[in-house]
Amino acid sequence: MLTILDKSRVKGCLDGIEGHVLVGWFQSGGSESNSLMLLVDGQPHEPHQTINCDVARPDVIDEPDSANQCGFRVPLHGLEPNKVYRISVLHEKSGFDFHAEKLYYCPMVADQAPVLRKLFLPEYYRYSYRHEALSNGEAFEHYLRFGIYADLSPNPWIDCSFLRTQYADLLSQYEVAILGYLAAEAEHKVNPSRLFNTEFYAQCNPDLAGETCLLAHFVTYGHREGRQHRKLVLSDSVRREISYLGTVEPDLFKVGANVDRIERYPNLLAETYIPELIKRRFPNQPKVIVCVPFLSVGGADLISTFVLSALEERFGTENVLMLVTDRSEHSVSSWTNPSSNILFLDESQQVHGLSNRIDLLHSVIGSLSPDIVLNINSHAAWGVYVNYGKQLSRYMALNAMLFCFDYREDGLMGGYIREYLPRSIPYLNRVMCDNSTIIKDIKDMFGFADEKMQKFSTVYVPVPKSVKPLAATNFARIDAPILWIGRLARQKRPELLLEIAARMRGQKFVVYGPAGDSSVADRIMSNEIENIDYRGIYEQFDSLDLSKYSLLLNTSSWEGLPTLLIQVLATGLPVVTSSVGGISELIDDTTGWPVLNDYDPEAYLTQIRRVFLHRNEAVERSIRGLDRVGERHNWQAFTQQLDKAGIFSALGDQEPTRLLAMPRLLAG
Repeated sequence: MLTILDKSRVKGCLDGIEGHVLVGWFQSGGSESNSLMLLVDGQPHEPHQTINCDVARPDVIDEPDSANQCGFRVPLHGLEPNKVYRISVLHEKSGFDFHAEKLYYCPMVADQAPVLRKLFLPEYYRYSYRHEALSNGEAFEHYLRFGIYADLSPNPWIDCSFLRTQYADLLSQYEVAILGYLAAEAEHKVNPSRLFNTEFYAQCNPDLAGETCLLAHFVTYGHREGRQHRKLVLSDSVRREISYLGTVEPDLFKVGANVDRIERYPNLLAETYIPELIKRRFPNQPKVIVCVPFLSVGGADLISTFVLSALEERFGTENVLMLVTDRSEHSVSSWTNPSSNILFLDESQQVHGLSNRIDLLHSVIGSLSPDIVLNINSHAAWGVYVNYGKQLSRYMALNAMLFCFDYREDGLMGGYIREYLPRSIPYLNRVMCDNSTIIKDIKDMFGFADEKMQKFSTVYVPVPKSVKPLAATNFARIDAPILWIGRLARQKRPELLLEIAARMRGQKFVVYGPAGDSSVADRIMSNEIENIDYRGIYEQFDSLDLSKYSLLLNTSSWEGLPTLLIQVLATGLPVVTSSVGGISELIDDTTGWPVLNDYDPEAYLTQIRRVFLHRNEAVERSIRGLDRVGERHNWQAFTQQLDKAGIFSALGDQEPTRLLAMPRLLAG
């Protein structure tokens, strides 16, 4: 019986070449055969070998009955290492040729990928070839897949056209110019461009005798260290001029032979390109920039995503940019909208030193010229406010969000509030806090005049919609585990947990949280304590089944108003907690079990026992806690408080006209 193939259902994709392996997927549209033919430069490669689609591809879901066994991974072998090939695939039965896609492949490119990565300056590549929409990782993939075969330069110090012109005979056996350079560089026979002299670099830096690729060292380290990389000789006329000027200013004689050590550009760093890359990415200029240090599993990180959503709701997603300024970390992608504009200021961590990071962020803000800047715990942004706030505040509303004071190991107060707030308060437009206690503490500590204190507002953060009240099956039961959640850090005082657990050996404690600077962190994480069960890190709060626990124990030494306590209270789970910072605004004797003498383990034990002894009272307090959270910590109340605090307001909303920021003026 003749099988008629429905060609409209035949589909597939060549994902790319990973090392020496061709990767893709294919669905045959009902054909009994899904075997494929590998073509090299349009000809069958090893004609007797067929490609079978037998690799699971859960990301391909168009064919429910295929069990997703539609992927293939084909090793590419038997090809000359120096040559460039065009790899394609054909389904003979249907004639489907993967939309005529042909992938470049050179075996040596895969072999040299580690060295090529060292030679690659992603910001330079993205800037030079207009790939600002790519991440740094995507830019390197683009270079390996396309750019290297088009003689695109991975950094400013290599010029493939120069190589092909100057060393045509030497590199004739290499179809990819940069591969020929890498093969010949070890003998110092070739220079990658007029901007880098391999032999001179080796002579000036004898400590690099063991380096396999001198240019890779220079790109990775040398250009930042200011190492000489080419011989620069001034013309005789300039030398004579300097000599003559020495008769007028004797100090010029000191220049002497060192005149040839004067560095010329390009001594280019990543921050040279980053402001322009970001500006190209957002040609219409965002109205709001939110600066955060990183995005991890902390409460401030969660709050920043709430604020981001509220700003996007007000101004539109396309008009809001979140800049991750201090560390390239975004480990909570589920907290943010995939369509949100979230960028790393320095994705590859190439910008060294806080002062350089501050200057870079200043340049980015100046070039984008937003209406509003909001700093949520960004160290770099606080530096910008202090160093450049006077200039920037003329053109845009500079806002901040604060939570609590921090404390050093010696017990003295530290952190952003103490270090930066007094110096930046003249330039701040609005300051919002997640609790009112910290506003009172700031007033008491700094004695700001009423005019400055009017900038402060309390904005209570919302509970995520996914957090719901739970059935109180095990709540306040002595035979159910006690839950402790938090970073294993000094602030959270896990050492108090250990003392409490030692006094309640028959009680099980379950702990979640990342490592921190507490001296007892290792003991907890190694599960060496019999009645403490450490379970690592969770990403989503609602992934925890809180119905299994009797109560939450919180032992923090200082806090704002923790999002964790707000969410736990929203489930109905009883809470025994220290009463520090803004916690008392949420949990008091009517909604939970506060511990006033919060350094004393026995004080916590007393409250825990009261929960177990008075279960009905615990349920009543939980109900009142649910009411408080429902009334005050909902999304509508949150956005209304943001609006009232003036976070949505630009300078133009407060004055008749708004000056347009001049990037060079602001960033200069």
